[in-house]
Amino acid sequence: MRLAWCVGASACTLASSAFAQGDVAAPRTDIRVTAVTAYEDNVLRISDALPTPVGYARTDIRFAPAITVDIYRPLGRQGLFLNGSVGYDFYKRNKRLERERINLRGGADLRLGGDCAQHVEVGYGRNQSDLRDFFNATRLRNVEERKTFGFSANCNGVIGFKPGVSYDYENAKNSAVQRQQSDYHSHTFGASIGYVSPALGELSVYASYRMGTYPNRAIAPGIVQKEGIDVFNTGLRYSRSLGTRLQGSVSAGFTKVKPKLAGTAPFSGASYSANLTWAATNQLRSFFTAARSVNQSNALDNSYSVNDSFNLGASYAFNETLRANMAAGYVKRRFTDSPLLGPSPFGRNDKSRVLSGGIDYSPPGRISMAFDMSESKKMSPVNLLNYNSFVARFTVRFGI
Repeated sequence: MRLAWCVGASACTLASSAFAQGDVAAPRTDIRVTAVTAYEDNVLRISDALPTPVGYARTDIRFAPAITVDIYRPLGRQGLFLNGSVGYDFYKRNKRLERERINLRGGADLRLGGDCAQHVEVGYGRNQSDLRDFFNATRLRNVEERKTFGFSANCNGVIGFKPGVSYDYENAKNSAVQRQQSDYHSHTFGASIGYVSPALGELSVYASYRMGTYPNRAIAPGIVQKEGIDVFNTGLRYSRSLGTRLQGSVSAGFTKVKPKLAGTAPFSGASYSANLTWAATNQLRSFFTAARSVNQSNALDNSYSVNDSFNLGASYAFNETLRANMAAGYVKRRFTDSPLLGPSPFGRNDKSRVLSGGIDYSPPGRISMAFDMSESKKMSPVNLLNYNSFVARFTVRFGI
Protein backbone atom coordinates (compact mmCIF):
# COMPACT_ATOMS: atom_id res chain seq x y z
CA MET A 1 0.00 0.00 0.00
CA ARG A 2 1.31 3.45 -0.84
CA LEU A 3 1.35 5.84 2.10
CA ALA A 4 3.51 8.78 1.05
CA TRP A 5 3.79 12.52 0.99
CA CYS A 6 4.64 14.48 -2.11
CA VAL A 7 7.99 16.21 -2.27
CA GLY A 8 7.52 17.92 -5.61
CA ALA A 9 4.02 19.34 -5.46
CA SER A 10 2.86 22.75 -4.37
CA ALA A 11 2.54 22.44 -0.58
CA CYS A 12 0.95 18.98 -1.01
CA THR A 13 -2.53 20.50 -1.03
CA LEU A 14 -5.67 18.41 -1.13
CA ALA A 15 -7.59 20.94 -3.21
CA SER A 16 -8.16 18.53 -6.05
CA SER A 17 -11.58 19.68 -7.21
CA ALA A 18 -12.06 22.43 -9.74
CA PHE A 19 -14.13 24.44 -7.28
CA ALA A 20 -11.29 24.55 -4.77
CA GLN A 21 -9.12 26.10 -7.45
CA GLY A 22 -11.60 28.93 -7.98
CA ASP A 23 -14.12 27.55 -10.51
CA VAL A 24 -17.68 26.49 -9.73
CA ALA A 25 -18.10 22.83 -10.63
CA ALA A 26 -21.28 21.62 -12.30
CA PRO A 27 -23.53 19.22 -10.37
CA ARG A 28 -23.01 15.54 -11.15
CA THR A 29 -24.31 12.18 -10.02
CA ASP A 30 -22.58 9.04 -11.24
CA ILE A 31 -23.49 5.83 -9.38
CA ARG A 32 -22.50 2.48 -10.88
CA VAL A 33 -22.51 -1.19 -10.04
CA THR A 34 -19.30 -2.79 -11.28
CA ALA A 35 -18.23 -6.42 -11.49
CA VAL A 36 -14.61 -7.39 -12.15
CA THR A 37 -13.61 -10.95 -13.00
CA ALA A 38 -9.84 -11.40 -12.99
CA TYR A 39 -7.44 -14.27 -13.65
CA GLU A 40 -4.10 -13.96 -11.80
CA ASP A 41 -1.23 -16.37 -12.33
CA ASN A 42 0.63 -15.24 -9.17
CA VAL A 43 -1.93 -14.03 -6.64
CA LEU A 44 0.54 -14.15 -3.73
CA ARG A 45 3.25 -12.22 -5.63
CA ILE A 46 5.92 -14.73 -4.65
CA SER A 47 9.11 -15.87 -6.34
CA ASP A 48 9.19 -18.99 -8.50
CA ALA A 49 12.00 -20.16 -6.19
CA LEU A 50 9.63 -20.32 -3.21
CA PRO A 51 7.05 -23.05 -2.59
CA THR A 52 3.41 -22.00 -2.38
CA PRO A 53 2.48 -21.57 1.33
CA VAL A 54 0.30 -24.31 2.76
CA GLY A 55 -3.38 -23.43 2.46
CA TYR A 56 -2.91 -21.04 -0.47
CA ALA A 57 -2.93 -21.35 -4.27
CA ARG A 58 -0.57 -19.54 -6.63
CA THR A 59 -3.11 -19.05 -9.45
CA ASP A 60 -6.71 -18.02 -8.92
CA ILE A 61 -9.79 -16.29 -10.25
CA ARG A 62 -11.06 -13.26 -8.35
CA PHE A 63 -14.59 -11.86 -8.56
CA ALA A 64 -14.93 -8.30 -7.24
CA PRO A 65 -18.38 -6.65 -7.25
CA ALA A 66 -18.61 -3.05 -6.06
CA ILE A 67 -20.67 0.12 -6.02
CA THR A 68 -18.86 3.26 -7.14
CA VAL A 69 -20.10 6.80 -6.55
CA ASP A 70 -19.07 10.24 -7.81
CA ILE A 71 -21.45 12.91 -6.52
CA TYR A 72 -21.06 16.69 -6.44
CA ARG A 73 -23.70 19.18 -5.33
CA PRO A 74 -23.17 22.97 -5.56
CA LEU A 75 -25.00 24.88 -2.81
CA GLY A 76 -24.77 28.51 -3.78
CA ARG A 77 -21.10 29.44 -3.41
CA GLN A 78 -20.37 26.19 -1.57
CA GLY A 79 -20.30 22.54 -2.67
CA LEU A 80 -20.47 19.02 -1.23
CA PHE A 81 -18.88 15.91 -2.73
CA LEU A 82 -18.63 12.15 -2.18
CA ASN A 83 -16.67 9.68 -4.28
CA GLY A 84 -15.12 6.24 -4.03
CA SER A 85 -16.26 2.63 -3.91
CA VAL A 86 -17.46 -0.13 -1.59
CA GLY A 87 -17.06 -3.76 -2.64
CA TYR A 88 -15.85 -7.26 -1.78
CA ASP A 89 -13.21 -9.60 -3.19
CA PHE A 90 -14.18 -13.26 -3.69
CA TYR A 91 -11.59 -15.92 -4.65
CA LYS A 92 -12.25 -19.31 -6.17
CA ARG A 93 -9.33 -20.98 -4.36
CA ASN A 94 -7.79 -18.52 -1.85
CA LYS A 95 -10.76 -18.15 0.46
CA ARG A 96 -8.48 -16.80 3.21
CA LEU A 97 -7.88 -13.64 1.17
CA GLU A 98 -11.55 -12.71 0.78
CA ARG A 99 -12.17 -9.30 2.24
CA GLU A 100 -14.24 -6.14 2.00
CA ARG A 101 -12.77 -3.31 -0.07
CA ILE A 102 -13.70 0.24 0.98
CA ASN A 103 -12.26 3.47 -0.40
CA LEU A 104 -14.35 6.59 0.24
CA ARG A 105 -13.69 10.31 0.52
CA GLY A 106 -16.11 13.15 1.05
CA GLY A 107 -16.14 16.77 2.09
CA ALA A 108 -16.94 20.31 1.12
CA ASP A 109 -15.68 23.11 -1.09
CA LEU A 110 -16.24 26.44 0.60
CA ARG A 111 -16.07 30.12 -0.20
CA LEU A 112 -16.09 32.04 3.04
CA GLY A 113 -15.13 35.35 1.58
CA GLY A 114 -13.62 37.18 -1.37
CA ASP A 115 -11.54 35.22 -3.85
CA CYS A 116 -10.48 32.62 -1.26
CA ALA A 117 -11.60 28.99 -1.56
CA GLN A 118 -11.36 26.33 1.14
CA HIS A 119 -11.42 22.55 0.70
CA VAL A 120 -12.16 20.10 3.52
CA GLU A 121 -12.26 16.33 3.14
CA VAL A 122 -12.19 13.11 5.15
CA GLY A 123 -11.32 9.68 3.83
CA TYR A 124 -11.67 6.07 4.95
CA GLY A 125 -10.18 2.90 3.48
CA ARG A 126 -10.24 -0.78 4.50
CA ASN A 127 -8.96 -3.72 2.48
CA GLN A 128 -6.82 -6.85 2.36
CA SER A 129 -3.15 -5.89 2.11
CA ASP A 130 -1.42 -5.85 -1.23
CA LEU A 131 0.80 -8.95 -1.24
CA ARG A 132 3.64 -7.69 -3.40
CA ASP A 133 6.01 -7.18 -0.43
CA PHE A 134 5.32 -10.32 1.60
CA PHE A 135 6.67 -13.83 1.25
CA ASN A 136 6.02 -15.03 4.82
CA ALA A 137 2.74 -16.96 4.95
CA THR A 138 2.07 -15.84 8.54
CA ARG A 139 1.77 -12.24 7.31
CA LEU A 140 -0.47 -12.72 4.28
CA ARG A 141 -3.83 -12.24 5.99
CA ASN A 142 -4.00 -8.63 7.10
CA VAL A 143 -6.62 -5.89 6.98
CA GLU A 144 -5.31 -2.39 6.44
CA GLU A 145 -7.42 0.48 7.75
CA ARG A 146 -6.72 4.05 6.68
CA LYS A 147 -8.20 7.30 7.96
CA THR A 148 -7.37 10.70 6.49
CA PHE A 149 -8.31 14.32 6.94
CA GLY A 150 -7.30 17.30 4.85
CA PHE A 151 -7.83 21.05 4.69
CA SER A 152 -6.53 23.60 2.20
CA ALA A 153 -7.19 27.26 1.47
CA ASN A 154 -6.18 29.20 -1.64
CA CYS A 155 -6.76 32.83 -2.54
CA ASN A 156 -6.50 33.85 -6.15
CA GLY A 157 -7.95 35.86 -8.98
CA VAL A 158 -7.43 35.78 -12.73
CA ILE A 159 -4.10 37.54 -12.31
CA GLY A 160 -1.81 38.35 -9.39
CA PHE A 161 -0.44 36.68 -6.29
CA LYS A 162 -1.95 33.41 -5.01
CA PRO A 163 -1.16 32.37 -1.42
CA GLY A 164 -2.21 28.98 -0.04
CA VAL A 165 -1.98 26.82 3.09
CA SER A 166 -2.79 23.15 3.76
CA TYR A 167 -2.93 20.50 6.48
CA ASP A 168 -3.12 16.70 6.03
CA TYR A 169 -3.50 13.89 8.56
CA GLU A 170 -3.04 10.15 7.94
CA ASN A 171 -3.52 7.15 10.22
CA ALA A 172 -2.75 3.61 9.03
CA LYS A 173 -3.36 0.45 11.06
CA ASN A 174 -2.92 -3.30 10.54
CA SER A 175 -5.03 -6.16 11.92
CA ALA A 176 -2.22 -8.75 12.00
CA VAL A 177 -0.20 -8.66 15.23
CA GLN A 178 3.03 -9.27 13.28
CA ARG A 179 2.50 -6.05 11.32
CA GLN A 180 1.17 -3.68 13.97
CA GLN A 181 4.71 -2.50 14.66
CA SER A 182 4.42 -0.67 11.32
CA ASP A 183 1.19 1.19 12.16
CA TYR A 184 1.81 4.91 11.74
CA HIS A 185 0.24 8.35 11.80
CA SER A 186 1.40 11.67 10.40
CA HIS A 187 0.68 15.41 10.26
CA THR A 188 1.67 17.55 7.26
CA PHE A 189 1.66 21.35 7.14
CA GLY A 190 2.14 23.20 3.86
CA ALA A 191 2.26 26.73 2.50
CA SER A 192 2.79 28.25 -0.92
CA ILE A 193 2.71 31.58 -2.70
CA GLY A 194 2.51 31.95 -6.44
CA TYR A 195 1.95 34.45 -9.20
CA VAL A 196 -0.73 33.85 -11.83
CA SER A 197 -0.77 35.32 -15.31
CA PRO A 198 -3.00 34.22 -18.20
CA ALA A 199 -0.09 34.67 -20.60
CA LEU A 200 2.66 33.07 -18.48
CA GLY A 201 0.81 30.51 -16.34
CA GLU A 202 1.46 30.06 -12.61
CA LEU A 203 4.80 30.03 -10.80
CA SER A 204 4.77 29.05 -7.11
CA VAL A 205 7.20 28.77 -4.22
CA TYR A 206 6.16 26.02 -1.80
CA ALA A 207 7.28 24.50 1.50
CA SER A 208 5.98 21.65 3.65
CA TYR A 209 6.80 19.96 6.93
CA ARG A 210 5.64 16.47 7.85
CA MET A 211 5.85 14.67 11.21
CA GLY A 212 5.48 10.90 10.91
CA THR A 213 5.50 8.48 13.87
CA TYR A 214 5.34 4.71 14.42
CA PRO A 215 3.49 4.60 17.77
CA ASN A 216 4.04 0.85 18.33
CA ARG A 217 7.84 0.91 18.08
CA ALA A 218 8.84 1.87 21.62
CA ILE A 219 12.60 1.86 22.28
CA ALA A 220 12.14 -0.15 25.48
CA PRO A 221 9.57 -0.56 28.26
CA GLY A 222 9.26 2.72 30.14
CA ILE A 223 10.94 4.78 27.38
CA VAL A 224 8.24 6.87 25.71
CA GLN A 225 10.17 8.07 22.64
CA LYS A 226 8.75 6.57 19.45
CA GLU A 227 10.41 6.02 16.10
CA GLY A 228 9.53 8.31 13.22
CA ILE A 229 10.81 10.92 10.79
CA ASP A 230 10.43 14.62 10.08
CA VAL A 231 10.41 15.65 6.41
CA PHE A 232 11.19 19.17 5.22
CA ASN A 233 10.50 20.09 1.62
CA THR A 234 10.75 23.29 -0.44
CA GLY A 235 10.92 24.21 -4.09
CA LEU A 236 9.42 25.83 -7.18
CA ARG A 237 6.40 24.70 -9.20
CA TYR A 238 5.30 25.89 -12.65
CA SER A 239 2.05 25.07 -14.41
CA ARG A 240 0.58 26.23 -17.70
CA SER A 241 -1.77 25.18 -20.47
CA LEU A 242 -0.26 25.55 -23.95
CA GLY A 243 -3.42 25.87 -25.99
CA THR A 244 -5.96 23.07 -25.84
CA ARG A 245 -3.48 20.29 -26.66
CA LEU A 246 -0.71 20.42 -24.03
CA GLN A 247 -1.07 21.18 -20.34
CA GLY A 248 0.54 20.25 -17.08
CA SER A 249 2.92 21.21 -14.30
CA VAL A 250 6.53 20.60 -13.26
CA SER A 251 8.36 21.22 -10.01
CA ALA A 252 11.85 21.01 -8.59
CA GLY A 253 13.03 21.38 -5.03
CA PHE A 254 14.97 20.04 -2.08
CA THR A 255 13.97 17.46 0.55
CA LYS A 256 15.53 16.67 3.91
CA VAL A 257 14.55 13.70 6.09
CA LYS A 258 15.47 13.93 9.77
CA PRO A 259 14.88 10.67 11.73
CA LYS A 260 13.57 10.96 15.28
CA LEU A 261 15.52 7.92 16.47
CA ALA A 262 19.31 7.95 16.80
CA GLY A 263 21.03 5.48 14.51
CA THR A 264 18.60 5.92 11.61
CA ALA A 265 20.26 7.20 8.44
CA PRO A 266 19.04 10.65 7.29
CA PHE A 267 18.40 11.72 3.70
CA SER A 268 18.77 14.98 1.82
CA GLY A 269 18.56 15.53 -1.90
CA ALA A 270 16.71 16.88 -4.89
CA SER A 271 12.97 16.47 -5.33
CA TYR A 272 10.93 16.72 -8.51
CA SER A 273 7.57 16.07 -10.10
CA ALA A 274 5.97 16.33 -13.53
CA ASN A 275 2.40 15.83 -14.67
CA LEU A 276 1.83 16.39 -18.38
CA THR A 277 -1.04 15.56 -20.75
CA TRP A 278 -0.98 15.92 -24.52
CA ALA A 279 -3.90 15.59 -26.92
CA ALA A 280 -2.08 14.92 -30.18
CA THR A 281 -5.40 14.66 -32.06
CA ASN A 282 -9.03 14.46 -31.07
CA GLN A 283 -8.62 10.67 -30.97
CA LEU A 284 -5.13 10.25 -29.49
CA ARG A 285 -4.28 11.39 -25.97
CA SER A 286 -1.21 10.67 -23.83
CA PHE A 287 0.18 11.43 -20.39
CA PHE A 288 3.48 11.41 -18.53
CA THR A 289 4.10 11.62 -14.78
CA ALA A 290 7.27 11.52 -12.72
CA ALA A 291 7.89 12.10 -9.02
CA ARG A 292 10.23 11.50 -6.12
CA SER A 293 8.44 10.72 -2.84
CA VAL A 294 9.51 9.92 0.71
CA ASN A 295 7.36 7.09 2.07
CA GLN A 296 6.44 5.70 5.42
CA SER A 297 4.68 2.39 5.01
CA ASN A 298 2.52 0.20 7.21
CA ALA A 299 3.60 -2.76 5.08
CA LEU A 300 7.41 -2.65 5.01
CA ASP A 301 9.44 -3.21 8.19
CA ASN A 302 11.77 -0.24 7.79
CA SER A 303 11.97 3.42 8.74
CA TYR A 304 11.23 4.98 5.35
CA SER A 305 11.95 4.72 1.64
CA VAL A 306 12.77 7.18 -1.13
CA ASN A 307 10.82 6.31 -4.28
CA ASP A 308 11.36 7.47 -7.87
CA SER A 309 8.36 6.70 -10.09
CA PHE A 310 7.63 7.23 -13.79
CA ASN A 311 4.44 6.55 -15.74
CA LEU A 312 3.66 6.88 -19.44
CA GLY A 313 0.40 6.08 -21.19
CA ALA A 314 -1.84 6.74 -24.15
CA SER A 315 -5.41 6.16 -25.29
CA TYR A 316 -6.92 6.09 -28.78
CA ALA A 317 -10.63 6.56 -29.49
CA PHE A 318 -11.71 4.59 -32.57
CA ASN A 319 -15.15 6.18 -32.26
CA GLU A 320 -17.44 7.53 -29.55
CA THR A 321 -17.92 4.10 -27.94
CA LEU A 322 -14.63 2.20 -28.38
CA ARG A 323 -11.29 3.24 -26.88
CA ALA A 324 -7.91 1.46 -26.54
CA ASN A 325 -5.55 2.17 -23.63
CA MET A 326 -1.94 1.31 -22.88
CA ALA A 327 0.45 2.31 -20.08
CA ALA A 328 3.87 1.58 -18.59
CA GLY A 329 5.12 2.29 -15.08
CA TYR A 330 8.47 2.05 -13.30
CA VAL A 331 9.33 2.50 -9.60
CA LYS A 332 12.70 2.42 -7.84
CA ARG A 333 12.70 2.27 -4.02
CA ARG A 334 15.64 2.88 -1.69
CA PHE A 335 15.06 1.64 1.87
CA THR A 336 16.37 2.92 5.19
CA ASP A 337 16.46 0.38 8.03
CA SER A 338 14.88 0.87 11.44
CA PRO A 339 17.36 0.36 14.34
CA LEU A 340 14.49 -1.11 16.36
CA LEU A 341 13.76 -3.83 13.81
CA GLY A 342 17.25 -4.61 12.53
CA PRO A 343 18.29 -5.04 8.87
CA SER A 344 15.32 -5.18 6.53
CA PRO A 345 14.70 -8.51 4.75
CA PHE A 346 13.95 -6.50 1.61
CA GLY A 347 17.55 -5.42 1.04
CA ARG A 348 18.65 -1.87 0.33
CA ASN A 349 16.60 -1.24 -2.80
CA ASP A 350 14.35 -2.76 -5.43
CA LYS A 351 12.79 -1.95 -8.79
CA SER A 352 9.47 -2.84 -10.34
CA ARG A 353 7.73 -2.28 -13.66
CA VAL A 354 4.20 -2.72 -14.93
CA LEU A 355 2.96 -2.92 -18.53
CA SER A 356 -0.76 -2.82 -19.25
CA GLY A 357 -3.19 -2.47 -22.12
CA GLY A 358 -6.85 -2.92 -22.86
CA ILE A 359 -10.03 -1.74 -24.54
CA ASP A 360 -13.09 0.07 -23.20
CA TYR A 361 -16.52 -0.23 -24.80
CA SER A 362 -19.08 2.38 -23.65
CA PRO A 363 -22.13 2.43 -25.95
CA PRO A 364 -25.12 4.69 -25.26
CA GLY A 365 -27.12 3.40 -22.33
CA ARG A 366 -26.38 2.18 -18.85
CA ILE A 367 -24.12 -0.81 -19.58
CA SER A 368 -20.44 -0.55 -20.48
CA MET A 369 -17.54 -2.98 -20.30
CA ALA A 370 -13.77 -3.22 -20.50
CA PHE A 371 -11.04 -5.82 -20.91
CA ASP A 372 -7.42 -5.29 -19.92
CA MET A 373 -4.23 -7.24 -19.23
CA SER A 374 -1.19 -6.31 -17.17
CA GLU A 375 2.24 -7.83 -16.59
CA SER A 376 4.38 -6.81 -13.60
CA LYS A 377 7.91 -7.68 -12.59
CA LYS A 378 9.81 -6.99 -9.36
CA MET A 379 13.61 -6.94 -9.31
CA SER A 380 15.54 -7.02 -6.03
CA PRO A 381 19.06 -7.97 -4.87
CA VAL A 382 17.27 -10.51 -2.67
CA ASN A 383 16.35 -13.19 -5.21
CA LEU A 384 13.56 -14.65 -3.08
CA LEU A 385 11.70 -11.33 -3.32
CA ASN A 386 11.63 -11.25 -7.13
CA TYR A 387 8.45 -12.23 -8.94
CA ASN A 388 6.53 -12.02 -12.20
CA SER A 389 2.77 -11.63 -12.34
CA PHE A 390 0.17 -11.64 -15.12
CA VAL A 391 -3.42 -10.46 -14.65
CA ALA A 392 -6.34 -10.45 -17.12
CA ARG A 393 -9.53 -8.58 -16.14
CA PHE A 394 -13.00 -8.30 -17.58
CA THR A 395 -15.16 -5.49 -16.14
CA VAL A 396 -18.86 -4.82 -16.55
CA ARG A 397 -20.36 -1.52 -15.37
CA PHE A 398 -24.04 -0.72 -14.90
CA GLY A 399 -25.12 2.87 -14.36
CA ILE A 400 -27.92 3.47 -11.86
